[in-house]
Amino acid sequence: MSAQATEIEKWLIMPGPVVEGHANIESDCGACHAPLSEQPQGELCVTCHEGVGQDVGAGVGFHGRLPGSERLECANCHTEHEGRDIDIVNFDPANFDHTLTDFMLLGAHTGVACDDCHKSGQLHREAPSDCVSCHRTHDIHAGSLGEDCGTCHSAKAWTNATFEHGQTRFPLSGAHATVSCENCHLGQNPAEVGHTCNECHSQDDVHKGRNGTQCVDCHSTATWAKLTFNHVAVSGFALLGGHKGLNCTSCHRVDDFSDIGNSECSSCHRKDDPHKGRFGADCGGCHNVFDWDSVLFDHKKKTGFELPSGHRDLACNACHTENLTVALPKDCGSCHAVDDVHVGQLGDRCEVCHMPSSWTARVWFDHDIARFPLIGAHAGVACDQCHATPAYHDADSACVSCHLDDDTHRGSLGDQCDDCHNPANWRAWLFDHGRQTSFALTGAHTELNCSNCHVQSMGGIATMRDDCVSCHRRDDPHSGRFGSDCESCHTTASFSEIEGM
Repeated sequence: MSAQATEIEKWLIMPGPVVEGHANIESDCGACHAPLSEQPQGELCVTCHEGVGQDVGAGVGFHGRLPGSERLECANCHTEHEGRDIDIVNFDPANFDHTLTDFMLLGAHTGVACDDCHKSGQLHREAPSDCVSCHRTHDIHAGSLGEDCGTCHSAKAWTNATFEHGQTRFPLSGAHATVSCENCHLGQNPAEVGHTCNECHSQDDVHKGRNGTQCVDCHSTATWAKLTFNHVAVSGFALLGGHKGLNCTSCHRVDDFSDIGNSECSSCHRKDDPHKGRFGADCGGCHNVFDWDSVLFDHKKKTGFELPSGHRDLACNACHTENLTVALPKDCGSCHAVDDVHVGQLGDRCEVCHMPSSWTARVWFDHDIARFPLIGAHAGVACDQCHATPAYHDADSACVSCHLDDDTHRGSLGDQCDDCHNPANWRAWLFDHGRQTSFALTGAHTELNCSNCHVQSMGGIATMRDDCVSCHRRDDPHSGRFGSDCESCHTTASFSEIEGM
């Protein structure tokens, strides 16, 4: 009964429901009220609202900057027990005085909407006040100049930077005057940047440090590509032709440049020699520094062998795969064996069919000297209709090897097509059954077509039995009672006429 009485007392004393945010502690009056205690009620509020209490204690933020905030009671502004949906904050963004906060709105900030800084679901007091917290994604320096944006910029106009680089230890001269800040200031601290060429350009140093760190000996800030080093005066080797546009490290591999002992081509270009040393070290015998690709070598004059038409545009190593002292044969087959599409079946005298000026043009071959002379309709057939591969000798000379799909007999007459047909005219066929077989066609047999008897594919030579029953067993009205010797009573002239009757 005492517990029930306590609940009734609370119901009778409590002036009304609390807001939704306090509903979970509505039954615990002591969470917000301390009856018979001298403790201010506000001290109970900050036990839950810790952030507000910290601001008040530190004198910062909206609540901490209120006059007499340390003595104010929360209930003076935030009333309770007026219903679940009542607004106890009474915050009016349109009339809020931002000067009462730690962040006064100045310059471009005065026109910014509240929710641009105060995100949904976030307490207003949690909005940051430093530049980078809101503008980090807009920082074109990507953090390389640190987070103190106010050093160069102001809230009035972000693009009106006020930093004067000439007042630093490194005035910007030459090409540096147009360089963006972030090109040099890569770290978070703007002061953490070098003052010598090498400190910024070590990664760009094409010499990889081999020429030291005194870049100004050859370069200036006006233009990095314009060198002040006079090569011919210092070394005696003029940079002409293709050498003119080279970098120092293209020839000099060591720091003191002592690796270039002479001016011979091979001293620098030995590794670049496409001939792999096979043509000797006298590169000037064929090339010059102005146009390396223009070969000046006269093959006929210097070797006694004039290059045939079609061979004159070839690279030297196309034929000379070994040293020049190794003599080369002059026949086609010796050089083109690996290129021979006929895989050696037609011999090594390529010139019999081909011309050196063009391997594929005007190819000529007399098929009459082959084992299969082209006669009749074969004379007008393209080579590749019979020769499936350039090997040529792989082509079979049997008719069926090419005409199997054209065989109207479906193989029932074997594969010896030339027994009946000739290449002049496939339809003009002739076959003497009595002379070419052991079964002469007489009587009614003379009017039959080949397919009347030859119905099965033979796969070779056409053969059949010559006894009557092999063809006429189903026509026998005697059902085999008189045996299989039909010709003892019948003739081929008429099956219905019985001999001797």
